[in-house]
Amino acid sequence: MTRISSIPMKRNLTFIISLFLVCIFSKPAVAEDIYIEYSTKDKNGRAIDTKIYLKQGDARVDLYIDMSKMKLTTTSLILKNNPDEVTVFNSLTKSYTKTIKPKRKQILTNYSITVIGKEKVGKYNCTRIRVKSKDKSFDVWNTKDLPAFKLPIENGQTNLDKKLADELEKKGISGMVVKTVYFNPGTTTPKLTMELKKYETKPLSASLFKIPSGYTESKGNPYKNMSPEKKNELMKQMMEQLKSKQ
Repeated sequence: MTRISSIPMKRNLTFIISLFLVCIFSKPAVAEDIYIEYSTKDKNGRAIDTKIYLKQGDARVDLYIDMSKMKLTTTSLILKNNPDEVTVFNSLTKSYTKTIKPKRKQILTNYSITVIGKEKVGKYNCTRIRVKSKDKSFDVWNTKDLPAFKLPIENGQTNLDKKLADELEKKGISGMVVKTVYFNPGTTTPKLTMELKKYETKPLSASLFKIPSGYTESKGNPYKNMSPEKKNELMKQMMEQLKSKQ
């Protein structure tokens, strides 16, 4: 996988996805398979499309990242039989890595919650809230038109700010996140917007939640002991792959 951790948009997206998980409470699992699409854009128009597949407690997340004319794809699996482990595919090396999700601190501290009111986003009836802390401010639109679901995360709250989730639930805020707008610090100028584009209940192939045929497990840094020639070959493959997707 190409390293993009230095890109601010990805850091902001990580925060919004964490928030998205906070706002989905541990309701009874939906029996049907679910397919969800979110579109995320920053103020410069750079985009990330997120596709989420849920089947009987297993989850797959595909990210399609379009930045500076480069298009990258990442795939991650979180399976119910080992909810603290994340499997990430590397299509360039035909390999996968398994990592344990680190224990995280609360994503927010000393925050306030304001219920702005009822609003419609697309065809969904939503409740809009605003959350503000010292260095973060964002609005979230939740709908009860769509059922909340149980993710393969221990107790439904691992790595999340459970206090925030509990406070939102007490205010009657639950259901699916339809839209999130993350603001520049101290302003109401949108910095990043994540919006639901599709929600479907349809049969999903079990193969989506399995490691692709021909992939081998890579432990540690797969590039650490790679020869300069192999690194150059891999870089050439990566550039050709990026070029073909532009």
